[in-house]
Amino acid sequence: MKNVLYRFHFPTSKFGKAITWFSSGPYSHMSIVCNGHEYEATFEGFVKHEITKFSKSDGDTDVFIVDPFEEEIASRVLDRWVGQPYDFGGVKRFVFPWHNFKRRGLYCSEAGYKLAREMGWLDYVKKKEIDPTDLAIMIAQKDKNKLD
Repeated sequence: MKNVLYRFHFPTSKFGKAITWFSSGPYSHMSIVCNGHEYEATFEGFVKHEITKFSKSDGDTDVFIVDPFEEEIASRVLDRWVGQPYDFGGVKRFVFPWHNFKRRGLYCSEAGYKLAREMGWLDYVKKKEIDPTDLAIMIAQKDKNKLD
């Protein structure tokens, strides 16, 4: 069994800085590294990139090991989501929580949370909306597993 890694990204754009402002946290994006690929929700939808070189200390991210995920099972779950649209409504709900925007597709931390729940790792947590910082805190508290 190999590990699945969650990468939490610091903001590099105005949109990212807005996300950190509304979420009151340091992270604006997250992606999942699994089975030689990086999966992430982008404005183009949920995508899969092949990783040729991975550095956990590039300065723009914090990386957490998500264990005990079975890498092959996790990659099959993630592959099912590739091509789904980006959930702009989910991001809007952070800014306007009283408004019920239509759910469509996935945003980044929603995908990470959904994978963790589907794999039975955060099945005790029940949240309607989750931002990258909330997810990072839950993962860090679960196993104290941040990679330096």
